[in-house]
Amino acid sequence: MIDEMNKKIRRINENIGVEVKLPDTTKPKLECYSMINLGIGTGFLLLGVATEMKGYLLIGSLALASGLFMRREAKKK
Repeated sequence: MIDEMNKKIRRINENIGVEVKLPDTTKPKLECYSMINLGIGTGFLLLGVATEMKGYLLIGSLALASGLFMRREAKKK
């Protein structure tokens, strides 16, 4: 899915004449970013539970979802 989005964005950039270099996503990079997001997400969830602040729970949930998405994308490569 990430590679498909990068291809579409590259086409749009070429059509409008903008030069933007998108980073290549490799399996090791995605696995690393996934672990970072999972760790940060877990930390924010624990902080949200401890302080009963909904904002921390939301940020933690989004970071966990992002980490799981990246892990799934890494397995496809």
